Amino acid sequence: MGVAQACDKYEDQYGSWPRSIEQIISFKPEMVDWAKDAWGRYAIVIPYDKGLGYGEVMSYGRDGKSGGTGLDQDLIVRFPVQENVKWDEKVGEPLEKDPREKPWSKVFYEFFNLKPVP
Repeated sequence: MGVAQACDKYEDQYGSWPRSIEQIISFKPEMVDWAKDAWGRYAIVIPYDKGLGYGEVMSYGRDGKSGGTGLDQDLIVRFPVQENVKWDEKVGEPLEKDPREKPWSKVFYEFFNLKPVP
């Protein structure tokens, strides 16, 4: 959840949520490579929505197009990071479950979960 965690830290420092990946990279230049998905494209920041209570960081997957299945599936993580826990509990997929059980999710796990915020 590196980029999502950086969004949380951005909000902590500035009192507002980032609206783009460029703001994250400007805030934390060391994130320039971490802000890319497994296919070398920069993650997309969908701005925080007060009505929903979260924003999103996403990748369009291997094919770079919306939708898809397997490695072409969109990868989405919410910020603030705590929103992911709420979503996982709501859909019955607790965070303790190893997401690498699904073939495509290894990429998701490595992109969003294994990289700590520098």
